[in-house]
Parts: sequence; structure tokens; C-alpha cells
Amino acid sequence: MVRDEQIRDAQGCVHDLVVVGGGITGVGVARDAALRGLKVVLLERGDIACGTSSRSSKLIHGGLRYLEHLHLGLVRESVTERWRLMQAAPHLVRPLPFLFPGYKGEKPALAVVKAGTLAYSILSSFRAPGPRAGLGPAETTERLPLLDSHGLRGAAQYYDCSTDDSRLTLEAALDACEAGARLFTRANVVSVARQRSTLVFEAEDLTLGPPATRLNIEARAAVIAAGPWTDKVLSCCCPGTVPWLRPTKGVHLVVPTERLPLSCAVVMKSVAGDRRNTFAVPWGSFSYIGTTDTDFPNPDVEPDVTAADADYMLAIANRYFPRAALTRDDIVSVWAGVRPLVAPHDEVDPTTAPDPSDVSREEKIEVFDDAFVVVAGGKLTTWRLMAERATDAACKLLERKHSVRSSRCATATRQLPGAAGFTGEQDLANRLRLEFPRLPADWLEHLARTFGTRAARIARLASAERSLLEPLPVSGPYRMAELHYCILNEHVCSPEDFLVRRTPIHFVASDQGRAAVPVVQAALLSHQVASPERISASCTGYLSRLDSWRKSLAQNSR
Repeated sequence: MVRDEQIRDAQGCVHDLVVVGGGITGVGVARDAALRGLKVVLLERGDIACGTSSRSSKLIHGGLRYLEHLHLGLVRESVTERWRLMQAAPHLVRPLPFLFPGYKGEKPALAVVKAGTLAYSILSSFRAPGPRAGLGPAETTERLPLLDSHGLRGAAQYYDCSTDDSRLTLEAALDACEAGARLFTRANVVSVARQRSTLVFEAEDLTLGPPATRLNIEARAAVIAAGPWTDKVLSCCCPGTVPWLRPTKGVHLVVPTERLPLSCAVVMKSVAGDRRNTFAVPWGSFSYIGTTDTDFPNPDVEPDVTAADADYMLAIANRYFPRAALTRDDIVSVWAGVRPLVAPHDEVDPTTAPDPSDVSREEKIEVFDDAFVVVAGGKLTTWRLMAERATDAACKLLERKHSVRSSRCATATRQLPGAAGFTGEQDLANRLRLEFPRLPADWLEHLARTFGTRAARIARLASAERSLLEPLPVSGPYRMAELHYCILNEHVCSPEDFLVRRTPIHFVASDQGRAAVPVVQAALLSHQVASPERISASCTGYLSRLDSWRKSLAQNSR
């Protein structure tokens, strides 16, 4: 009912800006523009963060390896944004130590790596999340007992941050809504037309039907932030434009922590001669290994993890942790995403193109037809700055062409919703235990880790309705109150929204959340977030994809 009302209101007026794309950059633009006083609508064909923004390496980092290519500006921007995100979302952006092992005869030499971590610290104005240090061989293997000690010279320690990329994107979207932006998920743009001095976006509303209903959104300008689908959307809006992107695929493997115990993240060099750095990262009761960087020219095809991808990552991990002897049988789950890298301007012949890992991670922003601002490239860490620059371009266009004035960017120091009043995870958990003494203490700690200061709202739900304290039929700390809260407050419209992006249940549960699907379906129906036909189809589709994913994983494990 709320969505229907919002759609009616949105179709009855002219907006300043339409944003196409609900990834981290798109919601960042919607948030920034709304905070500047613009009237904004965001259209996303799927769920918030359903593409690249939920399939990253889940790291907020400056990019130590970019120093090797002398991309000092990119590193400086990245470490500055890392610090800003630590202030804006301390409940989601957490300091994480990294060890970069050095071996005899390996390049770059350990002394060079240590010098690089010093430069890294200097570029961050010494506002790193933790101290850098040099470790000897004995101290390194004490920290990482399974690490190969043959020829080990020691390690360089530095700090970056880990994050929950899906929830980071979601909280930016929630803040955009609080600032006045309207966000419509399941709104697939099918056409764009000019109407005098405005643009009219026609989109299918995929929450209703079948058949899908149509909605028309009118705006003075648009920002295209469609990630890997930028070229497709750009060709629809501005026919004849030259393709921008060189999409690449990155895969990650999840293994139990008892098979690969890690006290910190580990930087590993590729064994394939492609000069790529990969990571092994602790993740609760699991560890994950990532990532690959291979060309993936058709982003409309769902990226999967092939046997070759798995073997590539396992070979790297086993080189550094030979006693772990990881095999495909150890893989609990996987994820794969497509990076929307901007192709070099002189890249014409793919056979002479640079290695994908050498393609710049800097963003590209251009204005087309005095109506469309297009933004692509960049990385998760710099999403806020990319959004600021894209919004700057949109504001200049609106003022020049439509005399629409706006205020300055307000996101550099603004906190995300779960950070309001956050004074530390343990302190928040203690406060929750005092306020809700009858609720399980371990569950309250889980809520504090996941939702920040928004956790109290979920605890109140469970206190008011004891049935919501019932555990979900999955392993882990998840309870019914979280499911209902996410449906009511976090745009959940399908099992995949909840099991893959609002929680990591899909990646850590032994059945990938299969047992929870009927419970999620019942909750979705009770809240009427979509038509019964759509909800049923989304549940059937998720179970079908589970069968496909598990079959693929089983085949790769032979």
C-alpha cells in the first residue's frame, strides 16, 4: 500500500533527477542529491545491491598494490574515503589487519613491501585503522600456523577494513529515503523518451501482476549508475554512443574456518603469472578466498564459478597454506560478481589489451545530450566520492539548463542510519542487554554487529510479540524478528533479498537457506509486499537456483 501511494505521487509530478541503478553508486547519488534538496527518484530493476555491490571482496581498502603502478592519487582518495567511512559507519566498516608474507627470491622483496606500507600510511595522513609493523619468520608463523614457512623472510603488517557490502549499500539507500528520495526496486526501465524539456522513463513494476504494470517517471535530468549494465542503459538513452566498459569477473570461495584458520587477512600473490594480489580473509566461522579478474564481456549472463575458477583460487591458497590442502570438497559456498571497469581509451584490439588487473579502478563521469550524467568504474571504497562527483555534474546541468539550484554536498561527514549514537559494538550490546534483559544476550550481540543502533528496533519487535523471538530454521543466530523487520523496513520482496543480501544465510547455512524459504514466503504474504503470484514465483525461482548452484558445486567437487 505504501509503495502504491508512492508510485501514484511519483507519477503525478516532475522530478529533478532520476537515478537508474540501485548499487552502491546509484543509491549514493540518490542520497547526495536528496540531501542537496533535489527531488529524486531511483529505479532499480532488481533488489538494492543485487549486482556487483553485494559480490565484492567485502573490503574497504586504499589499494596497496596500486602503489606499484604509481596511482598515488587513487590511493590517496581511497584511504581518505576509508577514514570517512570508518566515521560514517563504524558498525559496518571494521579495522582488519593484513599480513603480506615475503619469501626468498620473490618480487617485490619484503623490504619493498615494507616501504610500500610506510608510503601507504603516509598517504593516509597516518589515519590508518591500525599500526603497521614488520614481523620476522617466527612471529609470522605464530600468527598464521598453517602458513608455508619454507623460505619465509617474514611479513609486513598493515591495516585496511572489512565490511558487509550489502548492508553498506542498504544503509545508504535508507539514508536516501530519509532525505526524501523515492527508491523503487523491481522497477525495470524499458524506454526513455524526451517530452519538451524533460525526460520520461517508462518502467515495468515487477512487484505486481503478472502481467507487470507500467509506471512513468518524469524528470529534468538523469544519472545512469548501472554498473556492469552501463553500456546497455547508455545505448538505450543515447543511441550510437561508444561502449565504455571492460567488465571482468571476480569469484570468491567460502571454506570452514577449521580448514583455513586465519587470525588476520593474508595477501597472496597469484601462481598464474598475472601479477594479481589475492586475499584470504577471516569471516566469522568461515574464511573466504578471492578474487579472480578475468574478462566477462556479457554482464546479462549470470556470472558463475567454474571448476577452473575454483582451481585457480585453491592453487593460490594451497601455495601459501600447503598443510591446509584445500580441495573443491571444502568449498561451502561461492559468489561471483562483475566489475564495471572503464576500458582504456586506446583499447581497440583485445589481443593487445592490458591484463585485466592492470585496468585502472578510477571512475569515469560524462554528460550526454545535456540530460544524462553517466558514471561507471571506481571501487566500493570510493562510492561516496564517486556519488559526490556525479551529483556535482547533475547539479551543474540542472542549474544551467533548468535554473534548479541546490545546496552543497553534505555526505562527507554524515553518518549512516545505524551509526547514530554508536559508541562501539560491545557498549551497544551491553546497553541492549540492560534494556531487554529477557532477550537472549548472544542474539542482542548479533543484532548490534549487524544493525548498529537500529538493533533496538528489532529487539522491541521481539519484546512486543514473543512469537518473533522464534529462531529461523537455519543455523546461526537468526530469528523471526529480523525477517519481519527487514520486510517492513528494508525493501525485502523475495527470499533471495533476505537470505542472500540482508543476511549471509545463503553463504553459511549448510542448505543455503532452503528450509527457511517457506517461512520467508509466509512472512512476505502476510505483509503483502508483492502480489501472491510474484511472491510464489520468487520462492520457486530461488529454490530452482539453489538446485542449480548446488549441482554446479557438486560437479566442481568431483
